Amino acid sequence: MRRYELMVILDPELEERTVAPSLE
Repeated sequence: MRRYELMVILDPELEERTVAPSLE
């Protein structure tokens, strides 16, 4: 599991800020 995935699980609100920029 990657670090940003943990943050998404802990803070779903940060999903757009962590995952979206990483994918783009």
